[in-house]
Amino acid sequence: MIVVFSSVEFLLRFLPIFLLLYYITPKGWKNVALVLGSFYFYACGDMHNVLLLAGSIVINYAVGRLLGIDKKKTEYRDKVADIEIEDWDMPEEETAGQPV
Repeated sequence: MIVVFSSVEFLLRFLPIFLLLYYITPKGWKNVALVLGSFYFYACGDMHNVLLLAGSIVINYAVGRLLGIDKKKTEYRDKVADIEIEDWDMPEEETAGQPV
């Protein structure tokens, strides 16, 4: 059974059942419910999609952990982000007397 977001099966079967299960899931386990629901949804389409989803989850989790590993570097990252944003500020040029 292939399920796509716009199919009747998704809207009338998967979505109501998943939402019910999600809302009765305890607060600390809601993310797990989302991951399991996503795996099931993608498995209905093709098992290769599950592998792609799993790889994406592992990579995103690892990158997130690396970004939050050292709280001391947070100030440095914030300063770098500020510098990068400030680089986009272009000095205003005087246009008096010049055609627009």
